[in-house]
Amino acid sequence: MPQVIVNGQITDVVESNLAEFLSARQNAQSSFAVALNETFVPKAEYQNTLLKEGDRIELVSPMQGG
Repeated sequence: MPQVIVNGQITDVVESNLAEFLSARQNAQSSFAVALNETFVPKAEYQNTLLKEGDRIELVSPMQGG
């Protein structure tokens, strides 16, 4: 089973793309930004973004303040 690193944690994946991966792990109501291997991924590209062994995924929730 391939593994990726999500926010610093090694995670097994069975999903083939980012959209499936996020759907399986996130509350649909959650708002966050995604970086794959230190590159921002627009939401419109989640379905077309294939995951591979060793990918690093960062999920960042927006914060208010200033």
